[in-house]
Amino acid sequence: MSAGFRAVIELEMTGDDAVRFVAEWPQMAGEVAEVPGCLG
Repeated sequence: MSAGFRAVIELEMTGDDAVRFVAEWPQMAGEVAEVPGCLG
């Protein structure tokens, strides 16, 4: 995960949301790679 992307996550999420996102990221990474811009 790039530092810039991590910074965006930290700005947009706090607490449980961030923890859940980080926990699910390994599974999401593949989907994100296949669908550019889905984080819009």
